[in-house]
Amino acid sequence: MILYLDILFVTNWGMDFLLLHGTARLLRIPHRGWRTVAGAAVGALTACAVLLPPMPPWLSVCYNAAAAWLTVGAAFGFRGRAVWRRCGVFFLLSTAVAGVAMAVYWLFAPRGLTVVNGVVYCDLPPLLLVGCTAAAYGLFCLYDRLTTHRRVTGRTYELQIRHRGEVVTLPAFYDSGNRLREPFSGASVAVAPYDLLKGLLSPAWHPDCPTLPHGARPVPYTSVGGRGVLAAFCPERMWVVCDGVAREVTGGFVAVSREAGERVLIGADFVLEKEVTLC
Repeated sequence: MILYLDILFVTNWGMDFLLLHGTARLLRIPHRGWRTVAGAAVGALTACAVLLPPMPPWLSVCYNAAAAWLTVGAAFGFRGRAVWRRCGVFFLLSTAVAGVAMAVYWLFAPRGLTVVNGVVYCDLPPLLLVGCTAAAYGLFCLYDRLTTHRRVTGRTYELQIRHRGEVVTLPAFYDSGNRLREPFSGASVAVAPYDLLKGLLSPAWHPDCPTLPHGARPVPYTSVGGRGVLAAFCPERMWVVCDGVAREVTGGFVAVSREAGERVLIGADFVLEKEVTLC
């Protein structure tokens, strides 16, 4: 069988992009699109193992584990202990995809499909490959949105914020329309009225001030009432409390709103974080 490097790269780039996106969705990792694209490109380069002689199973597993670490690190960063959890999820998803491809290969032996050293090569027309990737991505996002909405609606939440040595616990409301992201890090953003944050922030954070306070991150938003920019800060730590269980929100931001209210608006990324125990 003749292997074409361009098809090899594009095929595995598309699959790695979906796997990275799936990993980020499952673990609720703040991520940026261009880094996901770059990570998928690194993963596609590691697919060159298909050109090597067949490896023993143990060596193939080690090689693919190292490839997963490089791919995940390029997409989400190499620092912190969380990288190992991300690698584990990505590696398991990759193994599942390779296993399905191997089963299809052995059971049906379709033309143009081969699996060597854990790498999938699929000789498909470029337009069909792009279309299948886009369709799979769309179905994945639709499933994720529907299942997320069912899991988090109809529940009572609180947002606990620690900042500048002070701690406040605020009533929170899950808003499925809150998809705000801090533009530089891609982190999720909660929206809180200034009146609820007086104990944490200085008067310079009042929304009526003409300039952004020191250390603030501008977060553009679009709503029914128009467009604008909110000043946001990154607390020292945050937890979402639901039914006596606290879920820590890592790397999230809180935007200060001039609108009056008694609750903080949070999105899905806030209510599906890793569970932790309150101190």
